[in-house]
Amino acid sequence: MTPTAADLRDRLRAHDDRYGALFGGQPRVTRDIAALDALIESAAAVRSEAERLKGTPDAERRAVVVEAERQMKLYRGERAAVVEARSAGPHAVAAGIVATRANHVFHRYARHFAGQSRATRDASMLLDMIGELDGLAGRLEAMLADGELASAREDLGTIQGWRRHFDAERKEIAAAREAGTLAQQAAWLGGAANTLFLQHKTVFAGQPGGTRRPESLQRLTEALRLLEDRMRALVSQGLVGDVDHDRNLGIVAGRLAAWEAEGVAIRAERQKTTLATLARDLAMAADAERELWSLHFAGQNRKTRDPARLTAMVERMDEIERQFLRMQQVRADVAFEEPAAATRDTLTLWCAEWDAIAQARREGGA
Repeated sequence: MTPTAADLRDRLRAHDDRYGALFGGQPRVTRDIAALDALIESAAAVRSEAERLKGTPDAERRAVVVEAERQMKLYRGERAAVVEARSAGPHAVAAGIVATRANHVFHRYARHFAGQSRATRDASMLLDMIGELDGLAGRLEAMLADGELASAREDLGTIQGWRRHFDAERKEIAAAREAGTLAQQAAWLGGAANTLFLQHKTVFAGQPGGTRRPESLQRLTEALRLLEDRMRALVSQGLVGDVDHDRNLGIVAGRLAAWEAEGVAIRAERQKTTLATLARDLAMAADAERELWSLHFAGQNRKTRDPARLTAMVERMDEIERQFLRMQQVRADVAFEEPAAATRDTLTLWCAEWDAIAQARREGGA
């Protein structure tokens, strides 16, 4: 069936969508040259088909040709830039992946700490982020030991700066919880417990059993246990007869018991799961999140979007990416590379969209 000008315009729009998803905001050193070649070939095919269109006004046919040529020029330029970026050395791609993961850690701070009351923030998340940054810094340092790589040296400095910031913020959170009256401290600790409850609901409730990361639940459980200890300490310091505080203590104790049992179940399930099965389950979980994106965010007015919904989606995708990265460290397997890269790209896209939504809502007075 001979395509119409409208059909060809649809194909060109699909090119732009794919290019934006795969290359927009992504580090060139990690990009797939074959994907660019496919876009260039497809744009060239559209141009050829447009030139052969019959029964179409010249202006309409020419507009399709011009747009196809614009795309070809853009994609060829991007291809050259990707080739140049990847020529930086044997560690260039790996360093780019590390830098991308570091950016995801930095963005987590924006979602959970910037502009929030310190007294109710989760200091254990900051410790987790610090630990991850230390691991990423170590990988960059190993690359630098093998030879000079300007981008890695610059990224290492950025990571070290953020690490210091996170450490200072963690200390500020601890100080904030010690300030005020016993009743005020009790209220803040209750808020901190609610923060942990929300995290658990986001990344564990309703998620496929095999995809739940044991380390996340362990962190949440240990953080909640520390809160329980602090809440009980307030009672010994004289906070007696506070109905809300007593109720909160009961809730925290119940959640602790439930999370500890859940942790046992998750670890037992993981022991029976192969890496191949885990990779499949993680890829399916990532696809489920992308379906939510198509339903709630793709093509929507940013001013009307719910940043909390996107935050939850980003958190779950972040958990998936971290597991793929760990799997690749355990066993180098090409079968893990494609879903890991797709998850990483999706997460980068969603972080940028989260920023754009936040900006749109500020400008719109939301």
